[in-house]
Amino acid sequence: MKYIIICLLLLLVGCDKQNISSEEAYKMMKNEDVVIIDVREDFEYEGGHLENSINIPLDDLEEKINEIDKDKKIIVYCLSGNRAQIALEILAEKGYNNIYTFGGIKDWNYELYE
Repeated sequence: MKYIIICLLLLLVGCDKQNISSEEAYKMMKNEDVVIIDVREDFEYEGGHLENSINIPLDDLEEKINEIDKDKKIIVYCLSGNRAQIALEILAEKGYNNIYTFGGIKDWNYELYE
């Protein structure tokens, strides 16, 4: 229920300042020290994911949030962008500032890894 409320809030207020293109995300990944978090379920991650990404399903994010370095830039993605937006809100609520999403893996124009 909490995630539904967060989704509705995101639709109303948005998080546009943290949305980037897949091209911008790719450049960040190649040129900067970033943490890449895939918030899809394990079986989705195993079907193909971004290089060096870590899988933390959205339902596990709050439980594992302390494992994520607040001082690094963080790129979050999922399949279509919906779960990534919820993850951005959760991270922002917990004091993370350098958080970005390009949406979902369906928007990714580069190589995937299994």
